[in-house]
Amino acid sequence: MKRRHPVEGHRLFLIDSTVITPTSKLFWLQGYHHVKLVNGLNVEQGNLSDCLIHFGQGHDAKFADSVQMMIPENGIGIMDRGFASWQCLDQMSLTGTKCLVRIKNNIKNNMKTEFKHDRYRVVWFCDVESRSEFRIATNLAEMTHEDICNIYRYR
Repeated sequence: MKRRHPVEGHRLFLIDSTVITPTSKLFWLQGYHHVKLVNGLNVEQGNLSDCLIHFGQGHDAKFADSVQMMIPENGIGIMDRGFASWQCLDQMSLTGTKCLVRIKNNIKNNMKTEFKHDRYRVVWFCDVESRSEFRIATNLAEMTHEDICNIYRYR
């Protein structure tokens, strides 16, 4: 029996943010020293989502409501460490929004990897070529650890 590729049947949606420092004195006079842009990319179609613009800096996880709305139906949101918070993951799990969020490898951070919860899990894997260890928090219960690793590497 041929095994399906984990990406088949799902729309991968990459979400990331960047901070821009405005050079115009008009922004600086108004007290705006940073502009954060949060955007998503539908990998299959190559379409960008609406861009969320926030004046000032803030943790990406604060934008969980907006990010959740960016992810299309039957899509899987793939996010980096800036979006990592249990509150964000809880919110997405409760609404049925599928996601993968990379969390920090540092055990001492505020996102502990040891927990008992039925809505999400943490998958650990190592990329031998880059000598990097990855920890991915996800609410995709129906997929194997290997599928989760392959989806994250596919990004």
